[in-house]
Amino acid sequence: MRCFITGSRTPNDKLDRVKFEQELDSILEKYIVDGDAVSVLNGGQVGIDRSAQAYANKKRYDFFMYKPWHLIWKELPFSNSLFFYRNKQLIDNCDLVIILRERGEEDNYLDDIVRRCKNKKNPTPYCEVYYDAAG
Repeated sequence: MRCFITGSRTPNDKLDRVKFEQELDSILEKYIVDGDAVSVLNGGQVGIDRSAQAYANKKRYDFFMYKPWHLIWKELPFSNSLFFYRNKQLIDNCDLVIILRERGEEDNYLDDIVRRCKNKKNPTPYCEVYYDAAG
């Protein structure tokens, strides 16, 4: 099971780690078939992406980070479209997308991920979870 976990860019210190881990455990429990190896994929951004990486390390899941192309290929000029292209790669290479967003947050990046999951020829299952920032 390859799982793309992403979400809000809220700083990690605003996230309730226990609830975050319980939420991910609960979602994955519904999708993982006994004996399935779990891999976590994401774009390595601040906030949920970094928390997902820590979660993968704690659970001893494989972790793969897809960096935006302009950070890998230095000659490539920066463009916002590179982030959306990276999202497409992540969605195309996963079995499940989990999006955790702060309640009330509007984010074109996250909306694009939902849109891409729905509009694929074979739609990618996704879960959207809303949380209240701690503090």
